[in-house]
Amino acid sequence: MMASPIHTLFFLLVFTTASRVTARPAKSSRRTDRNLRHTPPSSWSQLWLDYRPLPPSPETTTPNSTSSHPPPPVVAITRVICGNTTADETLGRACHEIVTGLDGMTGRRPAIVANGDRLTDDDDGACLVLTSQRPGEALAWPPDPTRDSFRITTSHDSSNRDDRSSATPCTTIITGASDVAVLYGVFRYLNLVRRGRLTSDVKDAPVTPLRVWNLWDNVSGSVERGYSGKSVFLWKDLPKMHPRYVDYARLLSSVGVNAIVWNNVNACEHENQHILEKEYLLKLAPLAKLFSQYGLRTFLCPCFNSPVIVGKLDTADPLDSDVVAWWRKKVEGIVRHVPSFRGFLVKADSEGEEGPMAYNRTEVDGANLFASVLDSLPGVLPPDDDMGGSGGSGVPGVVFWRSFSHPDKDPTMPGGKADQALAQVTRFAASDGSFLPNVVLQNKNGPFDFQVREPVHALFGTMPRTTQMVELQVTQEYLGQGKHVCHLPSQWKSYLDFDVTGGDHVTMADIVTQGRGGASSGGNGFFGGVAGVSNIGDDPNWTGHEFAAANTYGFGRLAWNPTLSAERVTREWVEATWAGADPHALKPLTALLLQSWEAFENYTAPLGVGFISGKDHYTPEPEHRFQYTNATKTRLGYDRGVEGGYGGTYNPAVAKIWESVETTPEELLLCFHNVPYSFELSPERGGMSVLEYIYASHRAGAVTAKGFVETWEGLKDVIDERAYGEGTYEVVTERLLFGAKEAERFADIVIDYFSQLTGVPPPASFGKSDVLLRMSR
Repeated sequence: MMASPIHTLFFLLVFTTASRVTARPAKSSRRTDRNLRHTPPSSWSQLWLDYRPLPPSPETTTPNSTSSHPPPPVVAITRVICGNTTADETLGRACHEIVTGLDGMTGRRPAIVANGDRLTDDDDGACLVLTSQRPGEALAWPPDPTRDSFRITTSHDSSNRDDRSSATPCTTIITGASDVAVLYGVFRYLNLVRRGRLTSDVKDAPVTPLRVWNLWDNVSGSVERGYSGKSVFLWKDLPKMHPRYVDYARLLSSVGVNAIVWNNVNACEHENQHILEKEYLLKLAPLAKLFSQYGLRTFLCPCFNSPVIVGKLDTADPLDSDVVAWWRKKVEGIVRHVPSFRGFLVKADSEGEEGPMAYNRTEVDGANLFASVLDSLPGVLPPDDDMGGSGGSGVPGVVFWRSFSHPDKDPTMPGGKADQALAQVTRFAASDGSFLPNVVLQNKNGPFDFQVREPVHALFGTMPRTTQMVELQVTQEYLGQGKHVCHLPSQWKSYLDFDVTGGDHVTMADIVTQGRGGASSGGNGFFGGVAGVSNIGDDPNWTGHEFAAANTYGFGRLAWNPTLSAERVTREWVEATWAGADPHALKPLTALLLQSWEAFENYTAPLGVGFISGKDHYTPEPEHRFQYTNATKTRLGYDRGVEGGYGGTYNPAVAKIWESVETTPEELLLCFHNVPYSFELSPERGGMSVLEYIYASHRAGAVTAKGFVETWEGLKDVIDERAYGEGTYEVVTERLLFGAKEAERFADIVIDYFSQLTGVPPPASFGKSDVLLRMSR
């Protein structure tokens, strides 16, 4: 059986750390994340785009100074050559960004030069030039990662540059395959300068065609599962624009996000049903235009019953000719007002949102309706070197069809309902090959509902003829809701890197980025991608908890390239956000974040036990989650690995893994098997029984959360808090103290539950076994 050594390290904390780590009591136990709002230097933080002055270089650092952040290895830029562009075009945005960033970090604002011919070979070379290989192209469609590629070349001496393809004597050149690629290059350049990691030649291109930011913002102004305030976007004021909208677009573009879904998937409520009306399309128009200048395409979530609600038809039957005509006309109207519109995200027949099943139609019928009316977007032409379009005809838009749904009642199953996981596979797997080419099945990373750990969704390995997209949740709906630190790139990597074939080395990331395993990269495979449910709101710090911004940043970077490591993207965020800190402070802060996911797992739901929180999706209420835990006095876990169960729906080689308790990874043991509490775990987990492990892991996780307070307090004198404003250290301290107290409360709840259920109390101490001593060394 497989096991993660870090779990055992958490146990060691119980024995060696509990006696010396004691969290200070919070100043007020009633304080929560919503009480801890503080205002950064402007009205809102710039997060990792805060272009504050760089730390002094080694030449100017005093001998006793602890700050030795390396300077950018480039000469001071005095001029920026942007070509002939206007401020509201993508290249104009890139030009403004580079000038603003250099001004803020160096204290010297470069002059803008519109025409490179004004420079001569006798120029001193202290200039930077932006070059687009396809001037005027910002939103290539279908999306093509190669058109987002860029290169940054720098040299102290322009005469030593290898790349002499340009006549300019400038020492720095940022070249992009398109206008938006130049913008991506600008953001990367400034990020590298900010972090002191710029090298002489930087090349990059995304792996993923579509990198989508899914807003669960409602037109009413609220945010579903939002823990950072209300929506940034004020629909009642639109089309009047707000300066913060520009910063929102900048933040997303800076990490490579290239599409945005503007409204909540629960599209028939909270005023979202109005979004297809002309009045609201006119409100959206300037907002969508702004985001398109930063490379983001527009998608909308329609209410499936819009033909009835908005169009006043008698039916929304997807096979009704009047309904099809209504949707086709609606698409034409959307494109007319919002030229960057590229399609829909649809939630149907799920959680009260009606869909084709209300009309005795199938999921295929519903999805193909939208695909058919998006078959040729008016005025949207294929790129000049053709990627699948033909002649002057429009190219297709895309419909993302969500697969998530809840099961029907089944009195023979735990909790009286069919298995949540099996229900989705049963609903969709048989439809493989029946969807039109511009349908993308959007699956959550796992079959449940964004729990702390789940198996990879079986559909990724069992629908080879269907393009698929993975939906990740950046907001922490079940993972602490902004009150707990739960850094998610490590979790996401566990899904993206999973071999869905069980041996052929085709990962879930391969399926959603390249169409490997079925969907052709020369056709509908262009529409694969990664989607993230937003964690942004109108709080001054954007994400509620300061550390939650690392999830925003991490999502963008992993969506850009899923092969990046969690450690790398975490380190990037720490360096960019706390760049003025002593370099020795960056390593422990990075380590704190990387520990936090498994710590949260330990004090909530270890061993793949599944749902543990109550209806608030926050506080553990295991007594109300029997449908998922199947916990009795003597046994625990759900038999999904048996024949006919969910485990058998995977690719055969993967199904074989889930079949036996000996081969199932222990972190998912209870997701696939019902075992007695006395079941003995592997030596890596100390040979503990399942019940002993539940008790120990919860205590260890809570102790780890207390350790976060200690780590942060040790950074008091070296943390640069300017990205969030004066007082950030104290605010984060309060959040960590509150989170540690809540972790202890969570652990107590779960331990008490299993103690009462089994009649076996937790031991006062677990002792120091040889395996724990070995792990400590």
